[in-house]
Amino acid sequence: MSERDDSLDVIAPPVRAVAVRGETLEVSPLRLEQLPAFISASRPLIGRVMIALTMAEVGATLEMGALLLDVLEQDARAFAQAAAVVTGRSEEWLAGAPLNDIAELAEAIVAVNADFFARRLPALISAGQAAVSKARPSTAIRGPSSSTSSSPAVTSAETS
Repeated sequence: MSERDDSLDVIAPPVRAVAVRGETLEVSPLRLEQLPAFISASRPLIGRVMIALTMAEVGATLEMGALLLDVLEQDARAFAQAAAVVTGRSEEWLAGAPLNDIAELAEAIVAVNADFFARRLPALISAGQAAVSKARPSTAIRGPSSSTSSSPAVTSAETS
């Protein structure tokens, strides 16, 4: 995406329309006020999804499929909570949606927030780490140092 396209996304963030249970929901990028609730709700999913993506990259499709089935079984409520934060619909309403609708909704949530989570957040973290490293005093020892705690006067008196 060009710089011009990025600046247009700031003026008019990407919105994606998704049909869920016969209704059209608009999915837009998360707002700061939504972030704590979204992260809390999606925390059980994040690790498993990251592992599944890694498995997909190395071609372990059978293992990835098994892990995704675990996610669906054990973390369906967490997804419904996270999706409720994004869409403003209730968890119960979302839980009653067909799996194809949920898959479309998940894709839309990831797509409209990918720029922040994949590009901007890592850049912010790197910038923060660089600032901390630059501000941290150097731990390198400068000049000569003694390996004992005795003063030169005491040392020369003892050795004479």
